[in-house]
Amino acid sequence: MRGAVLVAIAASIGNLLQGWDNATIAGALSRPHWAVLYIKKEFKLETQPTMEGLIVAMSLIGATIITTFSGAVSDLAY
Repeated sequence: MRGAVLVAIAASIGNLLQGWDNATIAGALSRPHWAVLYIKKEFKLETQPTMEGLIVAMSLIGATIITTFSGAVSDLAY
């Protein structure tokens, strides 16, 4: 039972950080031109909404891929 609690705590913290990261990236892209973070200007995303969406979604895509293979990799340890 103790192991399940530790796994649940780790998963909760990971989910919190994932959401925070996604919100930070999306917020940085939607800020006005005078904001401190110049992601749109630096990567020339003003005319490329598809690339802008991929940048925001990349952390979610990475999390999906990692989650897909994490079970098999963790089973190798035992």
